[in-house]
Amino acid sequence: LQGSATTVSAPAGPTSALSATDIQGTQAKINFTAGTGNGRLFLMRAASPVDAAPQNLADYNTSASYGTVQLGNTGNYIVQKTTGSTSFTVSSLTPDTRYYVTAFEYNGSAAPVFLTPGTSFDFTTTGGPGITAPAANATSPDFSLTDGNKLAFEWHNGDGAKRIVVMKQG
Repeated sequence: LQGSATTVSAPAGPTSALSATDIQGTQAKINFTAGTGNGRLFLMRAASPVDAAPQNLADYNTSASYGTVQLGNTGNYIVQKTTGSTSFTVSSLTPDTRYYVTAFEYNGSAAPVFLTPGTSFDFTTTGGPGITAPAANATSPDFSLTDGNKLAFEWHNGDGAKRIVVMKQG
């Protein structure tokens, strides 16, 4: 009796063109271009870079709800495992927080072999719910005390929390 078999090896080409769009306070859309593997596994971590990698030959559960499926006790969360090349949305994020994402390309299915290190990028979520754009602009701009190289500029505030004044000479 004779036989032969081939084992799976890590892919040669990594996931690329990682970015985030439609960023809100509690969710973001993760975009990517697939590498040369059968699929890719995405890890995320809040406030500091992803500092763990998946183990070869281990199959992982995932959840696009951040904070649900942790890789061991590392503070890194598995947010997607896909054989596709389309974007996905991660939810349950915290407003005004920087998130780091690392994608690991793999070959195999139930016992994948991962390309390490992964490809990484980061993004920051927007302000939380309840933050709205102002409805009323500042009004009544007025220059007073124009004397040599000094001037005073005054206005009546709108309903925004802050203001920015931009001036140009000429």
